[in-house]
Amino acid sequence: MSANLTWIDNLISGGKKLPDHNKAYIREYIAEFGERKVEANALVVRPDVARELVESAINEYLPANASEKMDMALEVGQARIEELSEKADVDLIISDLVDSINDIINKEGE
Repeated sequence: MSANLTWIDNLISGGKKLPDHNKAYIREYIAEFGERKVEANALVVRPDVARELVESAINEYLPANASEKMDMALEVGQARIEELSEKADVDLIISDLVDSINDIINKEGE
């Protein structure tokens, strides 16, 4: 993704610390991008680019049908909640609780 962001020619953090070159992910980063970085704040003014960057990073770890699987799981979960609500007669329980609370409030006001 090319976002025309400004690169900084070092990997020194805000705390003036150098990265640990012994870590594999640091070596991989340097091999791909060199010893340079883009500050995260550069994305604040480009929310469209930030969103695309985050989505592409997440999508690398998800199967192609992740959205459909999530929709199906949500549908099944909502149906189960509805089924349990009907069995427990949640509306009646809540109504009884509200009535009880109102009774207590009305008795305190007398």
